[in-house]
Amino acid sequence: VDIENAIMNLNDYVPDWLLNRQKDYDTGEDIHPVSVELKMTHDEDLNRMKKVKSYKGIRHASGHKVRGQRTYSNGRKGLALGVSRKKGAQT
Repeated sequence: VDIENAIMNLNDYVPDWLLNRQKDYDTGEDIHPVSVELKMTHDEDLNRMKKVKSYKGIRHASGHKVRGQRTYSNGRKGLALGVSRKKGAQT
């Protein structure tokens, strides 16, 4: 099997459950987007969720955890800036 042919026609060589986009929202086909196409389809999905204001879309828009993880004591990296000292303050 030619490698380029296999990559272009992945549906013929790989089962549907192995493809990374089953039942595409627009076409209903099982496809396997790669690199830029994958990023674009992911962004379109996120924007659709935000537009219809689904629970996941609201969580994505606000930057919170989406898949039910706890947020009280974990996942605080990057949210708080910490305490900064004034110039000339003594240690």
